[in-house]
Amino acid sequence: MGLPEIGIEVLKVMLPPKAGDDKAQQRWRWMMFLTVMSLLVNAILSYGVVPGLFPGFALAANQAQVEKRVDILTTLGLEHEIKDKQMHWCVATDKALRQELRDDIERLENEYESVNRRRYSIPKCEDL
Repeated sequence: MGLPEIGIEVLKVMLPPKAGDDKAQQRWRWMMFLTVMSLLVNAILSYGVVPGLFPGFALAANQAQVEKRVDILTTLGLEHEIKDKQMHWCVATDKALRQELRDDIERLENEYESVNRRRYSIPKCEDL
């Protein structure tokens, strides 16, 4: 049985039975109740509403660590990109290209400053 057939069978199970068959309707109601309850319990546990039972997938305490790691990775990427643009700026002879590179470096510096709360000191051409 392929995936489309399984999907069709699941949809058939979710449809209520015909009127008049009380046992089938009662079974369907219980099945829908259990389905909704299991989804609700899953959501409650995954969001960490009951941390004594299950802490959830993303704790607020871990969020600061994750943000710090992301900031470090962003900083390293920005430093590399700024140095790369500066290297190209040092060897560029076309005035328009040099201005475009300078604008890119300025944009990257502003982004670096927003992440690190300090300005990046760009190495001089002879230091690259």
